[in-house]
Amino acid sequence: MITLYEASASGYGAGALQLAQVNSQSDGSFSVSSFTCQTTGYSQQIYLVATGGMISGQTNTNPAIALSAGIGTCTNFAHSVVINEATTIATVWALDQFMDPTGQNVGTSATNQTGLNNSATAMSSDSFVDLSTGLAPTSFPDGLTSPTATLYSLANILSACVNSSGESSAGCQNLFSAATPPGGVAPTTTVQAALDIARNPVNNVSALFALIPANPPFSPGLTSAPASWVLALNYAPASADFKSPYQIALDAAGNVWVVNASGDSVSELIGATGYTTALEFAPSGADLSFPDWLAFDAAGNLWVANLNSNSISELTATSNYSTGFNFAPAGAVLSNPLSIVFDAADNLWVANFGSDSVSELLAGCSSATCTGANFNNSNTGSPGALFSNPSSIIADVAGNLWITNFAGNSVTELLAGCSSTACTGANFNSSNTGSPGASFAAPLEVEVDGAGNIWAVNSNGNSLSELPADCTLASCTAGNFNNSNTGSPGAIFSGPNSLAIDSSANIWVENLSGNSVSELAASSSYSTGFNFGPWPTAYAQFSVAADASGNLWIANNYDDSVSEVVGVATPILTPSLACLQLGRNVCLP
Repeated sequence: MITLYEASASGYGAGALQLAQVNSQSDGSFSVSSFTCQTTGYSQQIYLVATGGMISGQTNTNPAIALSAGIGTCTNFAHSVVINEATTIATVWALDQFMDPTGQNVGTSATNQTGLNNSATAMSSDSFVDLSTGLAPTSFPDGLTSPTATLYSLANILSACVNSSGESSAGCQNLFSAATPPGGVAPTTTVQAALDIARNPVNNVSALFALIPANPPFSPGLTSAPASWVLALNYAPASADFKSPYQIALDAAGNVWVVNASGDSVSELIGATGYTTALEFAPSGADLSFPDWLAFDAAGNLWVANLNSNSISELTATSNYSTGFNFAPAGAVLSNPLSIVFDAADNLWVANFGSDSVSELLAGCSSATCTGANFNNSNTGSPGALFSNPSSIIADVAGNLWITNFAGNSVTELLAGCSSTACTGANFNSSNTGSPGASFAAPLEVEVDGAGNIWAVNSNGNSLSELPADCTLASCTAGNFNNSNTGSPGAIFSGPNSLAIDSSANIWVENLSGNSVSELAASSSYSTGFNFGPWPTAYAQFSVAADASGNLWIANNYDDSVSEVVGVATPILTPSLACLQLGRNVCLP
């Protein structure tokens, strides 16, 4: 049975609309003659699900068979489609965050059409499979490296059940047993098994790999079991001209923006094209000079920190980022600015790595005028800040600023309301954060989760520190997460350099020397960790960011590329300022 569905816009994994249903012919062919999409309350994304059926050489139908293929939108869809195990893997991994537990019901929220659209476009834009053949494309877009061998291996794992005598066969029972999530319920169909694997990519990896038939239908596959079943794409299109990509930010449309530290430019991967189209920006007025951080303001303008020229640049949204301006107001005292962030009031805050200070550019900075202020160890009140090579800065929903001190092994807080006339600061280190306490060691990046807890990644300590939301100097009970206290299989922090937090409060850490990504799971109160990777090549991962589709994006500084780990995170609203202005630290879009 072949069913055509339209994804809903009434909630994640809920409310998909059946548009048509037909039986396939004895040779597996089928035809959907007509259908009518709904325009209100539904996404325009449509997809096919094939269930049951009898495989050639078998005598009984197999109710365990469920295969799928996302085919595009109501107005632009693939008219000739092969539905098989490979299209199922591509569809499930791409749309993971929008599926119900059966893997057959796809939906998004009314406010996250963009996240679903970008996921579906990437799946159907020949990044994974050619829908007309059900196989990997014969060629890929410029600069794209697709994980075909991993995808084919996963498809081969499903095939052992699809090509069996039925749900009670060894092929199906072994699949369902190996795919069962820890503490969860065994799947009963192949698409549900695929979804369980996608959502638990380090579970029973070797056991699943062992299910690949001796003569698999898809080739070439992996020659040995991977570290995990994540699918990661790599992008290096010539039009992006990545040169030492340093940090990543996502805009409201889900486009991926990267600063090129050695290229003195900014690059964009465009979500609406499945990230296969890229642009580069270096307007002369912006005067980019070793750009190392970027952030979007409330109007969609892109702001960039310039490490070498002690300045901040703006690329204007109204010019499609072709026009730029440069700012270095005297009052800001910018010195090797290493990180920038906007607060809810649209003020821009800067961590000055070179001068042990934090600067503020007041909202409304323009080419005509820009007012700045500087906060250092002598003007932040009592007990005050203790800035020492501040490396990262984040604003919380209450208006407080949190700063990591790379050389000071500490985190500083500037209380909301800091101004040039009055400012109160405080410093949190390994000796004043209670028991067990934080163990700050060259902290590089700081982020805040949805509950207001502060997280700092320790580049020299192979660990992650947490300051709870109610931390004050009078009372603070902090914690530290490392390779020995994150359960089994555990995280494997190795030179952690950057972190991202999704809307379920899962913590994602990229490991610069480990060439991998680690996760701390919120559902276990961070007592459970996982590791994804290592990747085939050492990319020197400098930055990680999450998007509204549930993808993780990684800037590979040494490889001049950007990687996408598909569908592993809970979606977040981008850019980050959008959440603050809704009164939240991190938002599910």
